[in-house]
Amino acid sequence: MKFKDIGKDKYFEIVGLEGYYKVDHNKREAKAYRKLSTGRMMYDGTVRGLYDNLEAGRWKIK
Repeated sequence: MKFKDIGKDKYFEIVGLEGYYKVDHNKREAKAYRKLSTGRMMYDGTVRGLYDNLEAGRWKIK
């Protein structure tokens, strides 16, 4: 999967990091989520610099 092909409301995982992430290409930010035992997703916060690192290819998307 290519970084630019990821939609705004699509969860994805990153190799070497825990949790799930979403990106907002308009705001150029990545948001972290975790999956609860009930199956629901819980918002953990915005990850600074992750969007730029994903765009540069420094992290691999599962």
